Amino acid sequence: MRDVSQVIITVLRDESGPIFQPSATYQVTIPETTPIGNNVIVVTAVDPDNVSGKCF
Repeated sequence: MRDVSQVIITVLRDESGPIFQPSATYQVTIPETTPIGNNVIVVTAVDPDNVSGKCF
């Protein structure tokens, strides 16, 4: 059995949206035995408008 989902992140409030590092398409395979609530992917983005220097 196989299923595919696409997630699109859109930022509506910034002049300059977040920059994901690396800037690429992310693809993961999640085994069917993965427990509910587990992280399946972690990505990093910086916000050029962010004056505090925080990374999300």
